[in-house]
Amino acid sequence: MRILFLLLFITFSFLTYSQSDADFKKTDALLNEGAAYYYEQHYIKALNNSRDALSLSLTNNDEYHLALSYNFIGTIYNEFSQTKRALDFYTKGLVYANKLENDTIKMWINSNIGNVYYYNDIDAKEGIQYYEKSLAIAEKLKDSLQITFIRFNMANIYFEMDRREEGMAYITPLKKYIDRAGNIESKIRLYDLIGRYNSFHGNEKEAETYFFKGLQLAEKYNLTEHKAEACQNLSQHYLNFKKLKDSERFGALAKSFKVDRSSEHKLDAIEQVALEIELDEYKFQFERIELKNELQVQKIREGRILLIGFCVILIIFLILIFNLYSNNKAKIRLNTVLFEKNKELTAAKNLAEQNSVLKSQFISTVSHELRTPLYGVIGLTNIILEENKGLIAKDTINSLQFSAHYLLALVNDLLEINKAEENKITLTTLPFDLRAQIAIIKNSLAFMADENGNKLLTHIDAAIPKTIFGDEIRLSQILINLITNALKFTQEGSIDVEINLISKDVANCELEFKVRDNGIGIKSEDLERIFENFVQIDRRHGDYQGTGLGLSIVKKLVALFGSTIAVKSEQNIGTEFTFNIVFGYSDKVQDATDQCGAELTGEKVLHFLVVEDNKINQVVTRKILERKNYKCTMIENGYKALELLQTTHFDVILMDINMPGIDGYETSKRIRAEGITTPIIAVTAFERSEVEARIEEAGISEIIIKPFNATTLFEVIEKLRLSK
Repeated sequence: MRILFLLLFITFSFLTYSQSDADFKKTDALLNEGAAYYYEQHYIKALNNSRDALSLSLTNNDEYHLALSYNFIGTIYNEFSQTKRALDFYTKGLVYANKLENDTIKMWINSNIGNVYYYNDIDAKEGIQYYEKSLAIAEKLKDSLQITFIRFNMANIYFEMDRREEGMAYITPLKKYIDRAGNIESKIRLYDLIGRYNSFHGNEKEAETYFFKGLQLAEKYNLTEHKAEACQNLSQHYLNFKKLKDSERFGALAKSFKVDRSSEHKLDAIEQVALEIELDEYKFQFERIELKNELQVQKIREGRILLIGFCVILIIFLILIFNLYSNNKAKIRLNTVLFEKNKELTAAKNLAEQNSVLKSQFISTVSHELRTPLYGVIGLTNIILEENKGLIAKDTINSLQFSAHYLLALVNDLLEINKAEENKITLTTLPFDLRAQIAIIKNSLAFMADENGNKLLTHIDAAIPKTIFGDEIRLSQILINLITNALKFTQEGSIDVEINLISKDVANCELEFKVRDNGIGIKSEDLERIFENFVQIDRRHGDYQGTGLGLSIVKKLVALFGSTIAVKSEQNIGTEFTFNIVFGYSDKVQDATDQCGAELTGEKVLHFLVVEDNKINQVVTRKILERKNYKCTMIENGYKALELLQTTHFDVILMDINMPGIDGYETSKRIRAEGITTPIIAVTAFERSEVEARIEEAGISEIIIKPFNATTLFEVIEKLRLSK
C-alpha cells in the first residue's frame, strides 16, 4: 500500500505558499490541479500538469517548485511501478531540496524514495535508510502525522523481513495517539499491522478482530485500496489457520477491489509524457547554453577591447621595469643564496649546540647514577676480601671482584666513547697471570653459557709465559665482549677461546687470540657493519640484549694495543674473531698483593667527618677509614654537618656533592663562611671537568671521583697534610 497522505501535504503547502510573481502562482495552481487529478486517479492529466509546472519552474529557475515538481512526477511514476524513472525524478528533486535546505521537502522525498525501494521489492535495507533520514527530519520538525506513517512503513519492512518484534517497536508508541487523534488511514494501517502481528503469533481471534476493524473503516469511507489490502490480510490469516474456504472467499474479494491501472491508463502514454519531460529539460538546458554563449560572445568582444588597451599599457610598463629588473636580478639572486646559506648554517649551528648540550647532560647524569652504586659494589667487595683473607683464592669472590672492576671499566668506556674515537684512552702496563685471568672470565660467564645450553672451552698454549705485562682490564674487556657476543647468538653449541704463542724474543711475546662459535653466523654483507656503533645485525629471536657497542669497543681497544681484529663467518655454521697482541713477559710467578690500601706515615689519629646520604656508601667509607684506625663520624646531610661543626673539631671533611636539602657546594660555602679551615675533600660521581670550577668557588680543597680505592683516598689525605 502506498502512502498517499504525502501528496495532501504537498497540495496544502502550495496553497499556503505566497508568491508575488504570477508565474509562481501559476505553478502552484498547476501542481494543486495535478494533485486533484491524482486523487481522482486521472494519472495522465496529473502527469501533464506536473510537466507544465516543471517547465515553468525551469524557465523561472524556481528551485522550490522544481523540487516539488520532480517529487510529484516521481510519485506518479512510482504508482505505475516505473521505479527507475521514479528514482531519477526523486533524486533530481532531492538535489534542489538540499540546495534550498528545505527540511520539509527533504523529508517527503526521502520517504518517497524509501517507498520505491520497499514497495517495489528492490532493496528493503536501502528503503530503511531513506525512511530513517525522513524520520529524523520529521522528529526535528515535530510532524506527528509524517512520523506516524514513516513508522508504519518501517514496521511493514521489518514484518516482511521476519523481524516482527523490531517492527512492533516502531508502532507500539503510536497506538494511544492514533486511537485518540489519528486519521482514518492511520487507524486502518495500525489495525492491519497489529492484526498481522497477532496472526503470526497464533492469536487467531485477536488478529481477526483487528483485521475486521480495519476493513469496516475502509468500507465506511470507501477506501478501495485499503479494502483490498484488508481482505488480502484476512485471506492470508485464514490460510494460516487452515480455514481454506474463508481464505478463498476473502482472496476473491481482495482481487475484486484491486484497481488495474494498466487498463485505465496505458503505460505507453505514461512513457510518452516521461520522454516529453526529458525533452523539455534538454530544450531548457540548450536554451540556457545558447543564452550563455551569446553573453559569452558579448563579453569576449568587450574583453578584446579591454585586452588590447591592457596589452599596450602592459608593454609600456614592462619596458619601464625591465631595466630595473635586470639591474636587481643578480643582486636579489645573490642575496637569496646568501640568506638561505646563512639560515642553513644557523640551523646547523643551533642543532649542533643543542645536541652537544643534550649529550653532555646525558653523560653527566649516567656517569653519576652508575658510578655511585659501583662505589658500593667495589668497596664492599674489597672489604669482604680484607676481612676474609681465606676468600682470596675462591673463584666466586675473585669473579665478583673482577666483574665489579670490569663493569666499572665498561661504564667508563660507554660514557667516554667519544674519547675512544679521539684515541684519548691510554693503556696501563702491569703484570698479570693470563691463565688466572682467563679462568676468572670463564667462571664469570659460566651462568650465561649454561642458560643457552652452551659449552665454554678454553685452550691456552703451554709455551705462553706465566706472567705477562699489559692492560689486564682492557684485554679482559675485549675477550668478554667477544665471548658474550658468541654466547648470545649460539644455542646448544660451543664457544672456543684459543690463545697461541706466535713469537717470542728476549723481552716480548706475540699472542694470537681466537674466539670461535658454531652459532647462527653473520651475512657476508653485514661483516663490515658489525663494528659500527649501536649496530645489532640479527634480532630474529627478539631476545638479544645489549647496546650494540660491544664489537665497536672491541675494535677500538684492539687498535689501542696496536693491532687489528679479523672476522670470518658463515650463516648457520659459525663465526671466528682473531687478533694478535704483543706483551712484555716474565717467567716468574707474581705474588698476589693487597692493593686495597696504602700504609701512610704519620702518628696522629685523624678524625673524619663524612657527609654522605647513601647508606651503602657510608658503610664502605667507614670501613676504609676504620681499617686505618681513623675515627669517623657519619652525617647524612649538609644541615646536620653545619650544626655538628659548631661544637666538634674534625681533621678532614669528606663531602658528597649530590645530596638532598643543600648540596655539597652550598654546605662547603657555609662552612668557610663560619671561618672553619678544615680540609674538605669532595667525593662525587660527577666527572672532574664538570665540577672543578664550582669546587674552587665553594672553598673545597680537593676532589675524588667515585668509585675510588683506598690508596687514592689516603694519597689525597697525605698530600693535604703535607701541604699545610
